[in-house]
Amino acid sequence: YFVAQSGWLTSSGEGAPTHEALFQTVDGKNSYQLADGQEQLVVPFVWTDTKTGVQLTKTLVFKRGLFDIKQTQEIRNTGTATWAGFAYEQLQRVAPPPPPKHAAMTNPDSFSFTGSAWYSNEDNFEKIKFADYLDDGVLQSPNKSVTGGWFGMIQHHFVTVWVPNKTDTQIFSLATAGNPNNPIYVVRGVSGETVVAPGASYSREDQLWLGPKAQKHMNSIHPSLDLSVDYGIFSFLSQPLFWLLSKLHDWLGNWGWAIIAIVVILKAIL
Repeated sequence: YFVAQSGWLTSSGEGAPTHEALFQTVDGKNSYQLADGQEQLVVPFVWTDTKTGVQLTKTLVFKRGLFDIKQTQEIRNTGTATWAGFAYEQLQRVAPPPPPKHAAMTNPDSFSFTGSAWYSNEDNFEKIKFADYLDDGVLQSPNKSVTGGWFGMIQHHFVTVWVPNKTDTQIFSLATAGNPNNPIYVVRGVSGETVVAPGASYSREDQLWLGPKAQKHMNSIHPSLDLSVDYGIFSFLSQPLFWLLSKLHDWLGNWGWAIIAIVVILKAIL
């Protein structure tokens, strides 16, 4: 179980298009497909609250060959009263099953980090294992205000990250839900209050990365997303080696041959 969600909260709980709200496609379609020669696919959804007159159009933009999804949200207040809400994004998942017994030496997942992480300009990259969410029953949540950062969940080869608007300030926090014996782990960001007057509208944009730790492409989304590739205490060796490996891949066009080439080069140097 692993989901990415977004929505809006209100102080009263009314007129709130949360991730559980019912949306409909704007054009009435129930399926979408990227056509041959088409570089991006735009999928718009709409939610309307007849009681308050508030309408939210949430649009997802998928791009060919890339792992980031752009999400735009436009709120229109067609009612007679001012509407106020708090935008949020979150990730929820259960911990992956443990590797088979005696598989430690053959299964890299036994050693790799699996958990949540976040980035802020003040404290840079921080992370916490799912198993460390609770310490003596106390939730180890950052509960920090972050502008221009990101938060996500990391595993061996893959990462899922919400990147809020660079000018947006959010409170990053952790939570658990469900069965305590097999809990659902949550990491979320909640924005400050947005007020939309009658007849007015408001628009925001976020991005969701879900896929492999492709550093070059990730850094085009946020310049610090490559920190999700955690080299640990051997960063001073691993990062230069990966730079060389990437250059060899650009030249050879194949990761297998690039690995063979870097081994030959290291052997020659040694």
